[in-house]
Amino acid sequence: QAEDGIRDLRMSRGLGDVYKRQYQRRVRVHKHFCTKMSDKAAYRKAFDKVDADNSGDIDRKELAKLFKRLGQKVGKKELTRMMEKADLDKNGRIDFDEFMTVVGDAKRHLDDDLKETFKLFDTNGDGFIEASELKNAMLEFYGQDLSDKEVEEMIAEGDKNGDKKLDFKEFKAMMTAKPHE
Repeated sequence: QAEDGIRDLRMSRGLGDVYKRQYQRRVRVHKHFCTKMSDKAAYRKAFDKVDADNSGDIDRKELAKLFKRLGQKVGKKELTRMMEKADLDKNGRIDFDEFMTVVGDAKRHLDDDLKETFKLFDTNGDGFIEASELKNAMLEFYGQDLSDKEVEEMIAEGDKNGDKKLDFKEFKAMMTAKPHE
């Protein structure tokens, strides 16, 4: 119950928008872009459903349908970029293996986003987010003047090794954790 309170506080006190966006992005990526075998089977099923002519590959329109089916809005430019990058044999269509390269790119983008966010908070560049850095970042980026207790609770939630600060691994785990419902 205390964790729910911390999560509610986090959602209501500025980091909420960041956590919500990161969580929503993480859910999309996890749901649609993980490459575990069970996920590959789900991708294969979705891929096959949009392969209208059962040719084993999809064109640009079918790729757009696939992303729509997966709940993703992808613009025309991004779709063109994906097709160009994934279409290794340059035949204007992508097969399932080529599609999975797009999946890998999405995972890398999430990690890159998290690394950039971490760097914004880690102002002294020592590889850790300390309570003072979190407090300052909240004020600077979100206009939220959190109490020391609120900041300590947020740090404690993600601090797995008990050093009272967050390394990137702890930060990533905290940012990608599913909120308790």
